[in-house]
Order: sequence, then structure tokens, then C-alpha cells
Amino acid sequence: MRWLAAVLVLAAAAAGIATIRHLRRPRYDQARYGNDGWTSTYGDGVNNDDDTNPLCYIPYGVSDFATRSGGKNCYRLSWGSATSPLELLKDLGHPENASILASFESNHRRGFSFINLPESTLPVLASVKTSDVVTSNDLIGFGMAVQESVQDELTRMGRADWIAVATGGQYRTTDYMQESQTLRMSQLPLVHIDYTSNATLHTVLNELGGLKRQFQYRLATSPTFQRLDKAFGNGNVENAGEFMELAHTINVWVPSVDVVTSSPLAMMSVETLCDGQARECKIAFGCENVSNPLTSQLVVCPTPGNRNNSWFWKPRMAFGQAFVFDSRRTPHSSVPVGKGSRRSVEVRVIVVRPKEGFDLQSHRSLPKQMRARRRRHRPCWTTHMVQAARETVLGQRFDQVRTDLSVGDDTILLEGALDLLRAQGFSHRCPEPNKK
Repeated sequence: MRWLAAVLVLAAAAAGIATIRHLRRPRYDQARYGNDGWTSTYGDGVNNDDDTNPLCYIPYGVSDFATRSGGKNCYRLSWGSATSPLELLKDLGHPENASILASFESNHRRGFSFINLPESTLPVLASVKTSDVVTSNDLIGFGMAVQESVQDELTRMGRADWIAVATGGQYRTTDYMQESQTLRMSQLPLVHIDYTSNATLHTVLNELGGLKRQFQYRLATSPTFQRLDKAFGNGNVENAGEFMELAHTINVWVPSVDVVTSSPLAMMSVETLCDGQARECKIAFGCENVSNPLTSQLVVCPTPGNRNNSWFWKPRMAFGQAFVFDSRRTPHSSVPVGKGSRRSVEVRVIVVRPKEGFDLQSHRSLPKQMRARRRRHRPCWTTHMVQAARETVLGQRFDQVRTDLSVGDDTILLEGALDLLRAQGFSHRCPEPNKK
């Protein structure tokens, strides 16, 4: 079957690019780190007597770029150049004892919050921290713990038709190592925003690289979505944007070490971002690897007004603490402070809600065309859903794969993914776009 071969190829490709290998590290002078904590003397000779509010190089993108195929711009890193200004990093102080969504919404103007993680998520994160080999099952488990925490908040807030959908965790490290079954990426020392400000639910489900397969799968398997889809949709999650919309795009960033001593994450206040600083692009180290760049939506470059940017961090950020920020609005970057390795996990969350007039109480007054479509409702799976289900099956079978490699054969994993989807009510493949 042609589609089966195509899915196998796509699944193999997805597995192959899950880890970014040995990216060339940009050269920069890191802050010196003493036995007793952060020191105040930086590699460029700048003296700073305030250890909690140091001066630090901020890795803005450079303003010159090379235009590449597809009309995208590839920005170079600015380490060590005149466009890497020293900025004051302001200590955020004590974390809030607030839930993920409540802190996100209450800090909307600034664009981020600093919190203690909900206790329900900590056991899974502790497993990630202590594992010699972090598996996809570990990371999926942490993502689901975050998703369940946010969904519980929505229920308590009375938002019954709202849905929280989370990816599995993305494991990042400064070690530049790759281990079997460890979905590991490097830290990114470049000021960027995850998505464009005008990203929609259609964008997230259909255009966001490797994230879309997890967003599609998690949304399609949500009981609330299935009720809404039965009322308003045609069974294909790719069309969810016809009756649902994005309410929030959230990034939950957590250290998976006891204390962050190297390359901490810094956050810029959204209110201080200058006009013209954020530019749509693809990101690549030095622009030399344009065939497979790190894909992001916006890079933040210096402008004449960037001296007004306000930057924040948490010195010696501890396990169990988290940054919660807006993936469509908030500039952020790792910064060159400290030494040693840093390991972290981030989870991307979307919160979706029915569009006006598409709540479950309104479905009896649907237009005739939509009522006819509802009669043809048949839940179906997409290629991206199969890829996400395959990741789930692989994670569940990891211990078996370690002792019997044949269990990890692509064909066997694909069969397991299709069995899982059938058990979840997705009996057939969705039609191709523009095909009946």
C-alpha cells in the first residue's frame, strides 16, 4: 500500500531529525563561576558587584542576513560582535505559588511568570532528572502531567468546553550528546520568539514542524474535542480551526537538574520589545546549515531602541521551579553565565476554545450545510497522528526494545500505532486535501 510506505518514510524521517546533532557552539566568554556560586567578574573584564543582577551579553541576532529558498531569512548569531550589548539581568526573586494557567494569565502584560510547579507534575519530572537515559515515554509522561494540570484548572474556572493540549517534553542540554531513545536538543543561545504573533489553530495543527503531530494527536483524542467535533466537524482534526480557536500558547520551561549553574534562561518583558526587533525567519548557526535550520518563527535583533529592553532571570534556579511564558509574544534565550552542564525540559501547551456560536448548546441551530456534514462525521487519522501514536508506542515498549531490537522495527511500530488509533476510534485514514 502506497500510503503505508509513505507513512514509514515520514516516521523514519521524524525520528531521524528528533535530535539536533553536535551544533557548532558559538564562541563567547562565559561568566566565571566560583565554588560558592555566581561570581561578579565576566570574561570581558566587566566588574559587577551584584551577583544576582549581573551584566551579561545578550545574544541578539545580527541585523544582516542571507535570504534563502522559500523567501525566509537566515539570521546569524551575534556572539562577540559589537551587536552583543551588555544588559542588566534582573533577579526575579521568589517564585509564585500559583498554578500554570493562573500565573500565565495574571502576568499577561509582562509575558511570563516564575512559579513553583504544581506538585502533581513533580514525580514525573523527578524521573526525568534521575534517569541515565531519558526516553520518549518519560518526556511524554511529563507533557501529559502538565496537560492534565492545566485542564484541571480550566475545569475549576468553569471553562468546560476549553481544552488544554500539550506536547511531550523537549529535552535540552549543553552536553551536546546523543543517546539512544533520548530526544535531546542543544540549548539555543539566540533571542527568539517561538511562534509568530498571528499564529492560529490552523497554523499550530498544520504548519508547526514536528510539534503539529503531537498537537493533532492530543487534540483528536480529547473527549471534549470529540464531542465538539461530532457536533460541528467532519472527524478530521486538521479542520478543527473551523469551529475552534487558540486562546493561549504557553511554554513551560523547567530545569531537570538540582540547580542551574550554566547557560540559564533569560526572559525579556514583552512590554519593552521595540518595534522592528522581532523578524520572521529561519534560524541557523552561522547560516551555513540552511538545508536543516533550527526552525523558529521570530528572531529578535538589536535596534536603536533595544537599550530599553528589560531582561530577567533567576540565579541558581532550582528543580521544581518553572518559567511559564507566551510562545507568541515573549522573547527569550539562554545566556552565557556560569559553567558546567545544564539540562532542561520544555513543554509546549495550547489552550483552545470553541468559536463564538459553536458551543455544545448551540449545535441544534446549525446551518443546513453543517447539519449535513455532521451526518457524514467519521473520525479519521492523519499521517501526523500516526507519527505521534508511533512515538507513544515506542515509548511504551522501550524496555522491550533494549533487549530485542526487532520490537523497534518500523513496520511493527507502525502496526502498533494503527492498532492504538483504531482502539481510540480512528478507523480509517483521512482523505487527502481537496479529495473526496
